[in-house]
Amino acid sequence: MSLRPSLSAWLPFSLCLVLTAAAAVLVSHAERQVERARLASAVLAARDRIVERMAIYISVLRGSSGWPAREQPVTVSEFGRFVERLKLADQYPGTQGIGYTARFGAVELHEAVALARARGWHHVQIWPEWPRDEVHAIVLLEPLDLRNRAAMGFDMRTERTRREAMDRARDIGDVALSGKVTLVQEIDEHDQQAGFLLYSPVYVDGGVPASVAERREKLKGYVYAPLRAGDLIEGIFAEALPAVAFELYDGEGVDAERLLYRFGRRIAGDDDDAILEMVEIAGHPWTVRFARAAHGPNGSPLTSLVTGLGAALSAVVLIVTRVREQARARALTRARAEAQANQEMLRFTDLFIGILGHDLRTPLSAIVLCAELLRRADGQTDTTEAFERLRASARRMSRMIDQLLDLTRVRLGGGIAVLARPVALDAVVRDVVDELVRAGPDARIEVATTGDLGGRWDPDRLAQVFSNLLGNAVRHREGAPVRVRLDGSARDRVVASVHNAGVIAPALRPVVFEPFRGAQARPAGGASGLGLGLYITRAIVEAHGGSVTVAAAEGAGTTFTVILPRTARVARAKVAAAPGRATDS
Repeated sequence: MSLRPSLSAWLPFSLCLVLTAAAAVLVSHAERQVERARLASAVLAARDRIVERMAIYISVLRGSSGWPAREQPVTVSEFGRFVERLKLADQYPGTQGIGYTARFGAVELHEAVALARARGWHHVQIWPEWPRDEVHAIVLLEPLDLRNRAAMGFDMRTERTRREAMDRARDIGDVALSGKVTLVQEIDEHDQQAGFLLYSPVYVDGGVPASVAERREKLKGYVYAPLRAGDLIEGIFAEALPAVAFELYDGEGVDAERLLYRFGRRIAGDDDDAILEMVEIAGHPWTVRFARAAHGPNGSPLTSLVTGLGAALSAVVLIVTRVREQARARALTRARAEAQANQEMLRFTDLFIGILGHDLRTPLSAIVLCAELLRRADGQTDTTEAFERLRASARRMSRMIDQLLDLTRVRLGGGIAVLARPVALDAVVRDVVDELVRAGPDARIEVATTGDLGGRWDPDRLAQVFSNLLGNAVRHREGAPVRVRLDGSARDRVVASVHNAGVIAPALRPVVFEPFRGAQARPAGGASGLGLGLYITRAIVEAHGGSVTVAAAEGAGTTFTVILPRTARVARAKVAAAPGRATDS
């Protein structure tokens, strides 16, 4: 029976796998949608926190524009006290300070310095020193720490990015955000961050002129705030970290050169989960690229669970289907075996009755004939020959009955009993040879012995074995002597072989030890028998724990070889329970 699952077992298994795959896909899709929704919610929350915090910073900067707008110049001490009350470090992280850059107009640098000092800003030294259309300079910046001192006097309009933001703030009359810059406050080469600035214009008379031309004419200066991007974002999310990773870029689109800050992991350009958000801060665009906080396989625990359970269920279905299939196959095999056994039993019974009736008819006929002769003789003739014939026929019938009893024991599972005792095999064989020679004076049997032939066996049963083998050999000798070789040279066993010149037909060799098969090999004119001799021979030898085999070839004759252990394993033979079973040849 094949151990591989059949089509009937694979079909439900394959169906379960298909359903499992479909369920896994659906669950994965649903999980992905949930994850996308969760990501979108986290993106919205993070974006809103950035926008809201920047809106607060812009409002503070607008509120700070009132001081420089008054007619009297703002002193350093006044501005310092004002900024100190704002508590920038605590309330507005990322802001380096709040300052004021004054517009001196189209004058020479030394004239601008003189004007600054005339307004009370004696500490100002304007830089850089190259020529420009008009002069601006940072004259107030608080808190005046080491970083901010490096920025004092800097003319921010000399740098393109800053100038663009300053001009835009002037023209719109409101706060404007610059692009990405490196702040002049970045004096520590080991701690540098991307930066940007917020500018709030200050006009003469404090208000915002109606037209762009008036705004350009009446511009007085700017209140501004320099910001470090890293400190700003970390301050925004100091209390609650975002549930996403994100990258903040200056301007529209993703460009590594314009990266302001990266929070969390690096987001790959081909990340399917990435979400781009565009925000506008004070008239300037920022691009934020969001993604899941931890990058990993798309499979969720629920998807893995569904897949695992589906695979396990598929395996169970395959096993159960296979077990049921094997059970049906075993039941079918048993039914077929029982049907074949019944059929063989019927054939065996018919054959047994036929052979028994045929072979018993001959001795019975001889007995009836001898009895009739004895009745007619009435003492007038010698009756010795008749009595001998009666005795021979009776012995033949007794042998047949003994064989039938042995056959019955074997077939009923009881086996042949062995009563082992010390015995010499050559003595048993010579007794059998003497009996055969007396029965047939023309029989020639040669016995050759080697080594120790002693052992523990059942002498009566061994005599039965060699009587069968030698009897068959004598009947098939074809005029040549029968040769018996007994070899006791091995320590643990004795080997006996019986050879005759006759050859068993090739078709009979595989079944020569089966019941009733021997009768088919009788020579013409041979003695009648049931054909059980070799069958019982094998049962006796196997009951001793040994084996018997046959070898035959044209021109070489036939040789039966018996191998007996020195000590018989006292057991009962378990030979074929059904006729027609193939045996070792």
